[in-house]
Amino acid sequence: MSNMPVNFLEKDFEDLKEFLIKKRLISENEDKGILTNLKHIHKVCYSFALWDHNLARIPYNGKVFLKEIRSDAIQSIPLLLLGFKKPVSILLRGIIENSLKHIYFIDHPVEFEWLTTKSKYFPTMNDLYDYTISHPSLKSVFEKIDIVDVLKQKYIKSSMLVHSRDVSHMQLVKSLSGIKRDEGFITDYKSDLIDIGNVINLMFGLVHKERFNKFNQFSQEIILNCMNRKTRRIFHGI
Repeated sequence: MSNMPVNFLEKDFEDLKEFLIKKRLISENEDKGILTNLKHIHKVCYSFALWDHNLARIPYNGKVFLKEIRSDAIQSIPLLLLGFKKPVSILLRGIIENSLKHIYFIDHPVEFEWLTTKSKYFPTMNDLYDYTISHPSLKSVFEKIDIVDVLKQKYIKSSMLVHSRDVSHMQLVKSLSGIKRDEGFITDYKSDLIDIGNVINLMFGLVHKERFNKFNQFSQEIILNCMNRKTRRIFHGI
């Protein structure tokens, strides 16, 4: 692979660091562990932005959800550094939901219109899971990697914090001073986002295979680098 994508990605990460320093969200001598986690998070977020950028001309009923994914991913970074665990978990759920909605609604323009014209119409997560499983571009890979199960487990995990199912998942803050950066949470979020990015990039890559093949080398390599080795082999049909 060429060095060009890495250089562009590094430059964008340096710009992100500069922004975060100016906003006093990180220090100029920030802990290496935090920066390493941020670098991984940034790469996955960047891959989501590439889908939004490269699929600029697809119908609005699919495009809007790519914009939502990009927005949710970007917003998560400052909130993560500030220690807002529940909002970050809501945004992570949004990334999962919107990835599935993109797959569903890009094929269902009529149902997309129903979102605004029928007050009681809204596909459930199970509806979205079922459609993804049956999608003709995806169903053949489920023997090798269960895309839906990965997304479902991550969705359940983030929902436990959002809905505070038990005391261990409650973010009990008595005052504003109690809201602090949690390095363990950042590391955990990074791992979850990498896993989610792995399957979302595979899912989008398979559904939009012809379009993906027309992306520039930079976009293709960044997206493929957000898949692990096994997933890349699945994507290439190996």
